[in-house]
Amino acid sequence: MNSEAFPNNPKQFAADLPVIIKSIIIVLIISCVLISPIRNISFNSSPVTGIDESCIEYLDKTLKRATIAYGLCRATNALVSVFQEIDIGFELVGTITFSPFEWLDPLNDLVERFSWILLAAMTSIGIQEFFIRLLPDSIINFIFLPGLFMWLTGLWANKYLPINLLTIGKHLVLLAVVLRFIIPAEVAINNWIYDYHLKNKYNQSVDNIKTSVKEIKRRTPVEEISMENSQEKQGQAETGFFGKSKNAIAALGDLGTKFKEFQLWMKTQIPILFENFISLILVFIISTIFLPIFILWLIVYLIRIITKSQFGHKVEKKFRINIF
Repeated sequence: MNSEAFPNNPKQFAADLPVIIKSIIIVLIISCVLISPIRNISFNSSPVTGIDESCIEYLDKTLKRATIAYGLCRATNALVSVFQEIDIGFELVGTITFSPFEWLDPLNDLVERFSWILLAAMTSIGIQEFFIRLLPDSIINFIFLPGLFMWLTGLWANKYLPINLLTIGKHLVLLAVVLRFIIPAEVAINNWIYDYHLKNKYNQSVDNIKTSVKEIKRRTPVEEISMENSQEKQGQAETGFFGKSKNAIAALGDLGTKFKEFQLWMKTQIPILFENFISLILVFIISTIFLPIFILWLIVYLIRIITKSQFGHKVEKKFRINIF
C-alpha cells in the first residue's frame, strides 16, 4: 500500500506547488507590512513617500495659485463696486442723478461667480491633500493587510468555508492598490496637463488682470469727481436758482467730458478683463474640479469592476440625471 501511495506524493506536491509559491509570496508581503524595519524599506521607502511629498508640493502650489486668483477677484470686485456706487446728481428744478458705471454689472457677476469656483477649487485641493496624508497607512493597515490574510486563508481552506475568502481577499488587495495610487496618479496627470497646456494661460491671465486693475486705479477720475461735487455744494449755498443752473450745466459738461474719455478707455479694458477671467475659470475648472471628479468616478468604476458589484451605481445615476 505504501508503494502505491508513494508515487502519488510527487504528483500531489506538483499540484500544490503553485499554491505553495503563492502562499510564500503572500507571507513575505505580510512580513513586509508587519515588521517595521522591512516596512520602512518597502512600503514606506523614500521613492514611495517621495511620490506623496511631490503630490503635496504640487497641491500647495495649486492652492497658492488659487489664492492669488481669489485675491485678484476680490480686488476687481471691490474696484467695480466702487464705480457702481458712483451717483452724479445735480439740482435744478428737482434732483437729476445718473449712475455712469451700471454697465459694469456683467463683469461684477462674472468675478463673483469665479470667486465661488475658486472656493470650490481650494476645497478640492484641501480634500486631496488630506487624503494623500491620511490614506496610505490606513489603506495598508485596514484594506491591504486583511485582504492578504483572507487571500492566504482562501488558498488552503476556501473549499471548507461557507464564503469565498479567496475572491474577497483578491478584491481587497486590488482595491487597496487602486486606492493607494489613484490620487497620486490624478495629481501627476493634473501636474502634466497644467505644465504643458495651462501654465502659460494662467500666467498671462494673472499678469494681464493685475496690469488692468492697476491702470484702472491710476486713471480713475473718482477722486476728482468727489472734489468737484464738494466744491459744487459749497457754490450752491452762495448762489440762487440761476447760479445753480449755470454751475450745474458747467459741472455737467466738465464731468461729461471726463467720463466720456474714461468710459471710452474702460470699454477697451473690460473685454480684456473678461477674456482673462474666463481663461482663469477654464484653468481652475479643468485642474481642480473636472479632473478630481473624473478620477472619483474612475475609482468607483474600478471598484465596481474589481468587486463585480453595483457599488455607487445609484449615486452615479442620480448625478447623471441632475447634471445631464
